[in-house]
Amino acid sequence: MDEIDEKRTVLLGERVDVIATEGKGVNPEENLITTEAKEKKEMVLKVLREEVHRLEEEDILILQLYFEQDLSAREISGAIPGLDQKKVYKRIEKILKNLGKYLREKGITKDDVKEIFEQTL
Repeated sequence: MDEIDEKRTVLLGERVDVIATEGKGVNPEENLITTEAKEKKEMVLKVLREEVHRLEEEDILILQLYFEQDLSAREISGAIPGLDQKKVYKRIEKILKNLGKYLREKGITKDDVKEIFEQTL
């Protein structure tokens, strides 16, 4: 079905443009929610990328090994010369704490981050 430009009266007598979506499997409310979620995800990831790029190279490597490669502290300390195994978890904790603080300063909540990562899994 082609798009139909027409006006329909909705709540409070307002007139709005209506686009026919029958047969397309498109729900305008779902589209709005999807668009908002996508915009939020892009904003959160942009802010997160900016802060991660400010980290020292070794901290970035530690996060990559821990989260992307799923390495343990022992494995990370073996992969990076001179890095003490006992300090790896504390270092990761400190990095994540600082990232969290930065995100909160930018108005991003734990729930925002959790929602984003749940969508990507």
